[in-house]
Order: sequence, then C-alpha cells, then structure tokens
Amino acid sequence: MAIPVKPTPEEDWLAGLYIAYVREQVRDARVSFQVADVQALPFEDGTVDAAVSGLVLNFVPDKERALSEMARVVRPDGLIAAYVWDYAGEMQLMRIFWDAAVALDPAAYELDEGRRVNDSRRPGIAPKAGAARRVRAPLPGQRPNSLGRR
Repeated sequence: MAIPVKPTPEEDWLAGLYIAYVREQVRDARVSFQVADVQALPFEDGTVDAAVSGLVLNFVPDKERALSEMARVVRPDGLIAAYVWDYAGEMQLMRIFWDAAVALDPAAYELDEGRRVNDSRRPGIAPKAGAARRVRAPLPGQRPNSLGRR
C-alpha cells in the first residue's frame, strides 16, 4: 500500500513538526527545507542545488516520475539523493516480523515491503540482480556524470 500523494492532515502536521525541527538545527541562509509532492515538485527547472528523498521513495506510486521530477529541478551540477528502508536485508527487526507473519499467514507475503526489493524470500525465486547494492546511474533525462561530484 502506498502513502497517498495528498497527505492527510495528520501527515501534514507531522511533516511540519519535522521541518520545524530541522530548520532549528540547520541555521544556514543557503539551506531551506520544504515538504512537497515528489511527483510534482513546485520548483522551476534547474533551480535547486540538491533534492533528497529520505525514507519515502519506496512508498511513492510512480518512482520514475518522482526521480524525473528531482532531476528536472536540480541544476546540472547539483545532487540528487534518495535512501529507503532496507526491508529485505539488514533491517533485521522488520525482516523477522515479516518472516514470522508469512509463516503464520502466507497471504501476508503480498504485504511484505521487502518483496518489492528482493523477491528471493519466496521459494523458487532467485534474488534480483543488484537488489542490495548502492546504485549511481543517470536518471531519466540526465547526462552521465551529472548527478553530483564523484
């Protein structure tokens, strides 16, 4: 199940608390924080130095569109970063939970976030190539080597 594109009032409230906290911690005029729909960012092309999606990309319905939007708004020599929970690997508490849930009720398999990353937990399915490695590749519409400094 994906988080809806339009957040609920509770999600807006929590995001507001988080952003308020971050703004208090990072007091640099060159830095700003804003919550926005990653599938339709409210910025002009090439106007931001960096776009970061933290712990959310795996919940976005159209990941390619989200990454394309991030690439669109970041300047050519800017940085795009995303990180997600490692449900299929080293996030051991979640892995133990989902393995137990599926053992008790095989239908729970369809709800397991880890299966989207690595389907090797289902008998007879081989791991997806590269499922557990870091990837640095051009995004849709980006030139190679334009994702930031190496």
